[in-house]
This record gives sequence, structure tokens and C-alpha cells, in this order.
Amino acid sequence: MGFKDMRLFNQALLARQAWRLIQQPNTLCAQVLKAKYFPQGLLLDTVFSGNASPTWRAIEYGLELFKKGAIWRIGNGTSIRVWRQPWIPRESYLLPITRQGRCRLRWVADFLNPDGTWNTQLLQRWFLPIDVTEILKIGTSRRNEPDFIAWHPKKTGIFSVRSAYRLAFEEQLRADGRQTTSARPNGDSADWKLIWQCPVPPKVRVFAWKLARNALATQVNMNARGIDTPPTCLICGMENETTFHAMIKCPQARALLDAMREVWDIPADNLFELNPDWFLHVLKKSNLNQRAGLLMTLWRNWHVHNEITHSKKPAPVEASKRFLMSYMESLLTLKQHPSSDVVKGKQVIDEIKGFDVQKRAKERPQVKQQWRPPEQGKNKLNVDGAYSPYGTAGAGMVLRNTDGAVSFAACRCLHSCADALDAELRAMEEGLDLALSWSSEAFVLESDCAEAISLVFEGGPNMSRYASRVSSIRERIRERDRNSESEPSDLAALPSELVEEVAKRLLDNDVADLVCFRITCKLLKNAFMLEPSALGACIHHRFHPHQWIMLPEQNDGYARRMFLNTVTAKTIKINLPVLHNHAVVAGSAASPEGMLVLRDEASLVIRVLNPLTGHVINLPSLKILQRACHRRFREEHKVTAAGFAGDNNVVIYFGEINRMAVAKPGDARWTPVRGLRSPILATITFQRRFYCIDGENLLVLDMAGRFPRLVPAVALDNILYSVNMLDNCGKLMVQCRRMQWDSRVSCHRMVIPMYEVNLEEGTLMPVNDLAGQAVFAGDLGAVLLPNVTHWPCVEPNAIYFKFGLSQMFGVHRMGIPYPDYRDVVGTLAEYLAMYVTR
Repeated sequence: MGFKDMRLFNQALLARQAWRLIQQPNTLCAQVLKAKYFPQGLLLDTVFSGNASPTWRAIEYGLELFKKGAIWRIGNGTSIRVWRQPWIPRESYLLPITRQGRCRLRWVADFLNPDGTWNTQLLQRWFLPIDVTEILKIGTSRRNEPDFIAWHPKKTGIFSVRSAYRLAFEEQLRADGRQTTSARPNGDSADWKLIWQCPVPPKVRVFAWKLARNALATQVNMNARGIDTPPTCLICGMENETTFHAMIKCPQARALLDAMREVWDIPADNLFELNPDWFLHVLKKSNLNQRAGLLMTLWRNWHVHNEITHSKKPAPVEASKRFLMSYMESLLTLKQHPSSDVVKGKQVIDEIKGFDVQKRAKERPQVKQQWRPPEQGKNKLNVDGAYSPYGTAGAGMVLRNTDGAVSFAACRCLHSCADALDAELRAMEEGLDLALSWSSEAFVLESDCAEAISLVFEGGPNMSRYASRVSSIRERIRERDRNSESEPSDLAALPSELVEEVAKRLLDNDVADLVCFRITCKLLKNAFMLEPSALGACIHHRFHPHQWIMLPEQNDGYARRMFLNTVTAKTIKINLPVLHNHAVVAGSAASPEGMLVLRDEASLVIRVLNPLTGHVINLPSLKILQRACHRRFREEHKVTAAGFAGDNNVVIYFGEINRMAVAKPGDARWTPVRGLRSPILATITFQRRFYCIDGENLLVLDMAGRFPRLVPAVALDNILYSVNMLDNCGKLMVQCRRMQWDSRVSCHRMVIPMYEVNLEEGTLMPVNDLAGQAVFAGDLGAVLLPNVTHWPCVEPNAIYFKFGLSQMFGVHRMGIPYPDYRDVVGTLAEYLAMYVTR
């Protein structure tokens, strides 16, 4: 049965009774015991009295063991004491290592945000970094689910007597100072697979297992069991007969090992070390050929040893050598001729040629796995997760119909994943979220991770460390089933005022929500305000994807590009066929409010693309600006910045020749902008007006006159070395970089001031705090991150600047005089650094 110590086995059985009292609190036995012994608390916190009944004392004995493996799973966190109860799932210590300072927060719920996510600032304030890393890997519930107790030694979280016995046995070994692998009762270690998966007969594998467990009847082992026999070797009499001596050091055993090395690949002598786990140690350092040869040789050694100790005539070394070679040949013959009679005592082994296992699976023709479409009328959602041993993870998901047409494809960068299974489950969760948002049709879920599928679809509650994740996935699957079974409502009958209000609220949040609304509410697809064309202009500012930027990835051949939401840190991948034969202007300065500025390389027509809605604005060709036959015309007329003036006018700037032009849909030609003297350093579309900086003034484009003209709005007093402009929640900000004399070191130092622009008074006001936000700035523009909690590697109140091709970037913390420099940050923040630099 695998139980060696009956006392520990009895304790494990009693621990099961404690588990039942916790899991089944409504049974009559549990209610009686609770009313008498712990009416006001939990079983795990009970202090046992001296006048308890024998039954209760027995449960107390089992509870001592159960407490060593119990762990709390986090729901809403209101039942878990942070510093007293085990709740961090890791190998050794389930409590926080220590607290940093005198913390008055007592419950796990105190470290959770209102939406159920972890409050990283509080965690970093009160926990050690090693604890913070493990805590962030714990999934939390966003549905206010209760906390519960699980069993940590088992991956499923469900108590078993076998796992409790193993835990007790490990504790006893640790107390006795015995930590050897062969003394442990569990066979979960990969070392044991080196024996049980070795291509030798089963009886040889059983012998090897006894050898690894030090269970052979050597003189030392028999003497330790109380048998009246001397511990010295009866064959050579040189030293005590341990398993190592009987198998390796004894002259009789050494002679056979040397003889077999002439025909087989036996491990070298320097691999044998005198320690309790010497046999497993040799197997780990040997290849498959060496392991098989060693097991067969040691098995024969033990047979000859027993012949000698039982007063029989020992076989010569050459006879044992011939026997082993003949024995293996007969086994190979059985393998090659399975229809022949089975020789007594022999069993077919894997086909071996010099103990090289021929992988028969490789000889079979590989069947190429192809995507199989779902049944008619349904879609299929394929998800997959990837995990790196360094802790990073990612997820991908794609929804396709019966014909294979893609409804959406997206990927996610996953932070703080516990392992590969956690990454697969989070991929399911993210994929279901997108599928429920983007499609109202029925769909099936498909994943290549059988373990994740088993956790989600098996019956009963899940108690593993992924419990909150599994619960969230199951809730989304139930929502999918409800949506597929419900009858569609007559949305077209809704009042137009209600439709307009819904569209307004969606647009106020994110145009991506509007796209989802159009997809899920097909009956309202042509309703008022759901199509930009209904307003008479495809470039209306309300439909601009303000929060989205295109990441600087290479085209993958299908015109798919990655877009990042700077508010939520989520990414989506969009197929944009219009990008073929078009040059995309890079950087935030040339992507006003998330719109993409394109130049047709053949016709030199300028187009503005809304990547989320797919609308394209056609503008006049650049050829009419001057003679297009000029040999440097294309290089000189590369768009380096763009913006909007009002709802219909598009402004483009050519940095090579320092010219600016304006046009709107339907115009026959571009209109040059007047008032431009010095080269433009930065541009922005702010409150439906176009602003730019030329090094001396902040200029605004005036469209009221006959010709568009740049007029000064704020004087800058020559403070600039490089500059960017940002829209900070309705406030126009100027971030610049300049050199300042530092008298302490007698040299110029770089400073990164930030200003708020007062357009009414025409002044700049210094800003010393970003209110927890962060800025990425470079020579192609700037990006504002309003919520840095979605970016674990980004610090609040900091300006990240990176100019040119240098692999170093600077970090300027508000309130500190000078910035510092470091290597490029990783994950999505690195994309931001690339996005704002060349």
C-alpha cells in the first residue's frame, strides 16, 4: 500500500476526519463538535481543552498534521489574517516572511482594490519583494466569493490520506536529519523514472528499486535488523558489506564491471560516490545506454553474490559476461519474432541496439494537425498560453467561423503568472472576455492544454491554487450558454433617444467599445450615431481612437498590426489590408489622436485611417504641390507630423523642407499654411485645434481667415533643447529637455522640466507632480500613461526619455533635479520606448 510507518498512517487517517469537519460543516457530527468545542471560531484556530473526549483528542492528533498542509484560498480576503494564517502558495513557507514596519492591516482584504485586484502599492510598502512576487501570482476573485481552506500538498487542493502520510514522513525525516531521496516514501521525484523507464526486464527494475532504497540483504542491513551476523563482507572480508561495497568495491563485483566495460558502455568509476544516494546519483549522470548496462551488470553481480554467500560455486567472470550478452540477445530475438514461444522468465523489452532505444514513434508518419471548423452556425475560439521560466507569459486568441473567417485575433502580455498552467487558464479567461464582447453568436472553446480543460470542465468545486481563475472561466462559459440559448430582443424597436444615449456613452469611453456594440447589436448597426458617416464626416473627433497606438512591429505578411491601449495596457491585433503599398508615418506626432497617416507610394495620395473602425479618409495627392518630377520630391515630401483642425481639416508637416499644408475630404489640392518660419519641434491636436512649437513660440493654426496661418499663442523664452506636447485630461502640457549649468560640479547637466500651458493668459506654469502618471518621450513624440498600475516596470511620477538609437534611456523622477540613465525597460514599456523614438 505504500505505508511504511503505521503510526504516521494512523495520524493521516485522523487528519482526514479534521478535513471532513471543515468541508462538511452541516453534518450532525460537525455541528455537535462545533457547538461543544469551538462555537465562536474555526477548527484550525481551536485551543484544545484538558477535559476533552477521546474522540476529540484523536481529532486533535490528526489536526496537528493537517495544519502543516492547510492553506487558505483567497476569495474576498475577509476571512484570512495576513500575518497569522497560511495563504501564500509556495514550496516551503506559506506565511509572509516578515513585515516591513509596524503594519496595522490585518486581513488580506485590506490589500485588495475594490475591483478585487491586488493593491501593488500597499504590497510593496509592507511586504518583502520576494513575498510580493509570489502574492501577485495568486489569482483573486472579482465576484466577492468567500475564502476557503484547501490542502496544499496536493495540486488539486483536495485532501488525501496518501499525501498526508507523505507530508508526515517528510517531517519525520527532516526531524531525524535524513534528507536522502531514496528514503522518501513518494515516487514523484524524476529520479525514480530513471529506474522504471529503463529498457530492461521488469525483474531487473525491481532489483534496481530495492538497491536504491537500500533494501537488499547485505551484511550491514541484516545486522541492523537484529540478525546475528557480522557486518563485514563474507566474500573479501575487507570492510563492512554495504550496498555500495557489494555492488562496486568488492573484488568479485569489480571484476565483472571491468569485464562488461569491454562490450557495454558502463559509467566510469569517477561517477561513483560514497553517499546514501550513490546509485541514483550515478543514474542521473548517465545516459540511457549506460543506465541499462549498469542495471544488468549490478543485477548479475547480486546473483553471483548470493551464490557465494549460500556456499555455492561462483560462476567465473567470463561466464557471467557471456550470460548477460546471451540474455540480451534472446530478449531481442523475442522482440523481433513476437509470434514465437515465450521463453520462461523472459519478457519482451524495447528494441535495443547496443542499448540505444529506437524511438518507434519517430518512425511513424507524422500526421499534420489542422484546424477543424466548428459545426454549422457556431464559431470556434482557439486560445493558447506561453510561459517562460523567467516569469514572463503571453496569451493568444482567435475567433473563427465555420468557413475559417477570422472575427478577431488578439494577444496579451500576462504579468505575474505562477506557471504554464496558469498562463493557459488566463489565456482562456482573456479569450472568453473578448469573444463575449465581440460576438453574440454561439461558439466553442478549444485549447491544446488538456490539464486546463480538465480543471475547467470537471464536476465539483475546484480547490487548487487556480480556483479563482477556474471559477471566473466557468462563469464566462455559463454566460456564453445563456447568450446562445436566449432569444434575440427587438433592439430595433428601441427609441432613437436611447440609442443615441448608448452611443454617446460608448464614444465617451473608447471607440473600441463602440465597435463591440456594433458587432453584438447587429439590428442597430445602421442606427443613428453608430456609423461615422451618419454625421457627414468620417473624421469626426468623437470617433478617433484616442487611447490606442500602433506598436512598432514588422509587418507579418498579412497586414496585421498590434495596437496598445495606453490606459488599460491591453493589446489587440487588427488586420489592415489598406496598409499594402502605403507608407505609415511613425510616432505619436504623426498619429494624431490614434489615427494613422498613410502615403500611397504610387499616387502620393495622403490617406488617414481609423484602425479600429476601418474608415479611410482620402485626401488630395501631393503631386499638385509642385512638380513631382523633381528627383528629390518623394524624400522632401515625407510627412513627419500631422494633426486635425476642427472636424474636417487635416494638417500635415514636411520636416525636410519645413512646409505645412491643410486639406479636407473633397478638396482638389492642399492649401499651404502661412506664418511658418522656424522648423517645427512638436505638434499636437488639442481640443479640436492644431498646436505646434517652433523653438521660440507655441503656435496655433488659425483657420478663420482666407488662408490658414500659424499665430503665436505662448512665448517660450528660448527654454528648449527638445520638446513634446501632451494632453493630460484636458490640460495642455509641455515637456522639454534642456541643459542647465550645475555649479556644484562646474558643468552643464540635463534637466527635464514639465509645464502646464495657460492658453488664456499665454503663460507656462511649472509642474512638479504628475499625480501618479508617467510619460514616455522621444524624438517622435510622447505618450502619457494615466494608470501605471497596469505597467509593473514603470514608476509613477516619472518621465522616461530616449532620443536617437541609443540603447540607454533616461528616467526623470519629478522632484529630483537630474535624471539617471539605465538599460531599456522590458515588456510593453519597451514598445513605448520604441514608439516615441526613431
